[in-house]
Amino acid sequence: MRENPSLSRIPFGRSFYYKETDIELGGGIISSMGFHQSLKPTAQGLSMCIDYKVIPLQLPVKVPKFLEEHLDLKFNANTSLNDKEWKRVEADLKELKVTVIHQKTSHKYVVAGLTPDISNNMKFENDKDSKRMVSVVEYFREIHGEEVEHKRLPCLDLTKNKRLNYVPMEFRVLVEEQRYPIESLHWNEALKIREKALITLPNLKEAIYEMIKDKDGPCG
Repeated sequence: MRENPSLSRIPFGRSFYYKETDIELGGGIISSMGFHQSLKPTAQGLSMCIDYKVIPLQLPVKVPKFLEEHLDLKFNANTSLNDKEWKRVEADLKELKVTVIHQKTSHKYVVAGLTPDISNNMKFENDKDSKRMVSVVEYFREIHGEEVEHKRLPCLDLTKNKRLNYVPMEFRVLVEEQRYPIESLHWNEALKIREKALITLPNLKEAIYEMIKDKDGPCG
């Protein structure tokens, strides 16, 4: 039952979702239709239960572009965040998965939050010379040959197991096809998702039949 939909749909637990969408919510967030499937024991034997679902999914997009579209912020080299914007940005990015664009790697990181200060002021001990404190901006210039443009923005805090990891936002991309928390959507975006999910019973029955018969469904 899982094998066929897993080949062409995005799996989340017992649910599977289309990669295509008909609603774009901004910031690389889309609505995706799919179904939840499970097996239930009945007097006649195991029965397959299918339910129609709609969730928000994240497409790959650079973090600054995501914030520009989703929070309606404008970024340039001199952009800084006030206290309210800082908290809003941290709340919207926390727990999202990101990957890098300045290195060739498929490793993914979970955003723990934002650094307490802007990129230009953040310093840490260099692993190669523990006596020398190096700024995030200097580190990326010397080690990766990259110049940090948004020096007045905080870095993403990707620290894990007490190993510090501060990276400027512009060098991170949100991981494709991760589920975006519906509670972090704007009220009008969440309303679009709910309107798409709440369909009438006749339409719901038809939608479930179509998903069962679909070539990439559980019976395909």
